[in-house]
This record gives sequence, structure tokens and C-alpha cells, in this order.
Amino acid sequence: EDLMPEGKELGLKPEADPGIRLAVKPGVTLIEAGANLGFPAAANLGIAEALADPACRYVGLLNDDAWLGDGWLAAILPLAGGHPEGAGFQGMTLDARDPSVVDSVGLTIGHAGRAIQLGYRSRQLAAGTGEVFGVNAAAALYRRAFLEAQPFGGEVLDAGFGMYLEDVDLAARSVLLGWRNYVVEGAVAYHLGSGGDRERRPATVRLNSRNEVLVAVK
Repeated sequence: EDLMPEGKELGLKPEADPGIRLAVKPGVTLIEAGANLGFPAAANLGIAEALADPACRYVGLLNDDAWLGDGWLAAILPLAGGHPEGAGFQGMTLDARDPSVVDSVGLTIGHAGRAIQLGYRSRQLAAGTGEVFGVNAAAALYRRAFLEAQPFGGEVLDAGFGMYLEDVDLAARSVLLGWRNYVVEGAVAYHLGSGGDRERRPATVRLNSRNEVLVAVK
């Protein structure tokens, strides 16, 4: 079950390694953005490309530093099919460096108004299926009807975030619009974390701090 290429979008810089183009598998659409747009804007390009196919029912988002375990989609689809009110779905996302540690089993908002990764750094690997405030877009599946119901047209993810917490913003929007989000037992993904920003730690802190304020204000 090779899910990595399906719906894959790559926002390549002009100087990107030409080997990326050679590595693209048949049936994969490569979107060359011409610049580093940041995760939300690049993801929006991929979402629009996927939704151009009338047969598309769901769109998956997968970070460049994340991958899916066997059966990830097969575990999620039955739950998604039985919950038409569901906007987003994810499984248990594990730390790719140490799979005995949880990276995320969903998103929530804490008492101080800050976003919290549910299960983060926990070693409890037995999370069941249930409703959560939102899903982590590092490895998540979104329903077409929800994506098309966005009030901002093709800007599903707020491009102004640049990187970090745009999925929290989308989760809050889903709740306000009356949708629900779910974590699904048996679906496993792996995430390295900060894969798109490895060399810019000060920028990571700045963007996270700024975007926490943006989520609270919005």
C-alpha cells in the first residue's frame, strides 16, 4: 500500500535538486511553485489539484518529514465513511526517531488558549478511536465536503501562518462550522518533526509564538 505519492504536492524552489523530478512516480502530479511558499500555501495548491478531480472524496496531507505505516488509509476510511459529519481524521502519529514515543493523537486547545498536541511525548501507545478537537496535518485525511465548505475559497489553510499551527486554525474553523474531527485506532504514521525548518531554530520559535497569537485572535 504505497500511499506516499497519492495526492502528493511538492512546492519546489527554482534551485531544487533536479533529481526530485526524476524520482516522481507515474501518476503523480508534480506542482512546481517556483518558490518556497511555506506549508499552508503549498498544501493549498495540492488540495486544489486534488479537488479538480470530481472522483476525489478525501484529500490527505503528509509532511515531507513524515510517512505512513501499512494500512493507514484502510484503517481510516471505514470510520470516515460512517461519520459524514467528520472533517478531519488521523491515526496515532509516532516519533520517527523513537517509535515508542507518541508525536500526536490529535489537537486541542489548553486553558491558556494555547494549542496542545494530544499525547505528545507519551509512551501510551494504546489510543482508541474517538472525537478530538482537531487533527495534526503532518499526516491527516480531510473530507472533500469540508474542504469545499471553507469560507475563504481556495485558501483552506491560512497562508499567512507560513508554517506551524495552520492545522490548529483549520481545526477551530471546523468546530465553528459544525464539523467534527476524529483519531482512528489502528492507523499509524511516523513524523520526524520540524523537517521543513531544521536549520532555522530561531525562526521556529518566532513562527510558533506569532502563530499562537494569530490562532487566539482569530
